[in-house]
Amino acid sequence: MWTLRRPLHRIEETEATKVMVNRVEERLGVKPAHLIGDTAYGTGAMLGWLVNDKQIEPHIPVWDKSEREDGTFSSNDFV
Repeated sequence: MWTLRRPLHRIEETEATKVMVNRVEERLGVKPAHLIGDTAYGTGAMLGWLVNDKQIEPHIPVWDKSEREDGTFSSNDFV
């Protein structure tokens, strides 16, 4: 039997990750040197937080939104 799952909420998921990383660092005094994730974590804001604020090396594919299907220009529309 298939069950319906709640749709992915990228913002909630990435914010929860930030809380977990900060909480472990504050309570246990450790933080990861690397973080692995899927494209849900590959936003500019999340990658910037990992690299610039936490000095954690991300192994995360960048969320590519260059091809647009909403009637706006894609990066490929520019020369």
